[in-house]
Amino acid sequence: SETSAAISSIIDPATLWSACGGDGALLFELIQLFQEEWPRLLGRVEAAVQSANAEQLRTAAHTARGLVAFFSKRAAKAAEVLEQMGIDGRAGNAGEPYQALSQAVEDLRAVLPTLTIEKLRAQI
Repeated sequence: SETSAAISSIIDPATLWSACGGDGALLFELIQLFQEEWPRLLGRVEAAVQSANAEQLRTAAHTARGLVAFFSKRAAKAAEVLEQMGIDGRAGNAGEPYQALSQAVEDLRAVLPTLTIEKLRAQI
């Protein structure tokens, strides 16, 4: 179905399944945590990018990567690129990678509210 194709292009099903141990309640908790924490975390990353603060970018992107790694390799990779730019002191060039992270997470936030353990199992 169209939905399952969308899910599998955005979510990394095997990683998420293993993170929640195939437990629907835990999957729901992980999704809730993501939805609650993400706006604040993305705000921190965005502030670091806008102020070209490398140290803040490194720490904010690292925390962001930890949160998205369960769900999406694409989002985790984008956060990793930002984290490395922070380490390298290149926060001033981070506009494009920030957009990549932001887009990956928007896609995630579109599919996660409708994701159930049954839908996830069907993806594996």
